[in-house]
Amino acid sequence: MSDPDYTSLLSSTLQDLLPAGVHRSACRIPEEPSFEFEVEEQTMCTAGDYRKREFVAGRGCARSALAQAGFSRAAILPDEYGVPVWPEDALAAISHSRGYCAAIACRSADYRALGLDLEKTNRLSASAIARTVHPNEQGYVRNDQKRASLIFCAKEAFFKAQFPLWHTHGNFHDLEFAVDEKTGLLTIQNISVRFPEDLRALSSKIRFRFSYFNDFVVSVCWLARSD
Repeated sequence: MSDPDYTSLLSSTLQDLLPAGVHRSACRIPEEPSFEFEVEEQTMCTAGDYRKREFVAGRGCARSALAQAGFSRAAILPDEYGVPVWPEDALAAISHSRGYCAAIACRSADYRALGLDLEKTNRLSASAIARTVHPNEQGYVRNDQKRASLIFCAKEAFFKAQFPLWHTHGNFHDLEFAVDEKTGLLTIQNISVRFPEDLRALSSKIRFRFSYFNDFVVSVCWLARSD
């Protein structure tokens, strides 16, 4: 499949997953980094070439998604944790995988947390699956690489969504999911006390959706203000 078609497939897959008011953008990671803002280039001056290319793609996708939500194009710099600082009243998330990048964005008046992850479904080794999959998820995964990749992807989306608010570093066994492949929905069954009490109290209100396409899986999660 050509790059334009593949990017379009990623974009359309995301569109089908997103709730109202959340916008998306997808792109191919460029062969050469071309920074839109000098201040962003300065922050990446010591990074390797591929990391610079990921950064350029991620910021470009994020600005495109933010523009759809009504925000002006501006530099997006990292905070002390390396997390992007979004424009005031905005919320967004970025993910990269194997040459492709996607971002989603919304207004923070509508959503408290937003997460996104994109992963290949054929990369996890048996040892990586063991580290990723909660003991109670083993019955669903059964050492299937594709299903384990979904679990990995959804947990990464959750970690990204919660970190700007709760600044908690979790392990994969700190979460247990129930998966409904017919509807493309996941729900948190168990969450470790490693996470703050108020986040644990909200865990049943965090929504997840996922989809497979080609040899990728993409997961999104969000916490709406209305919930």
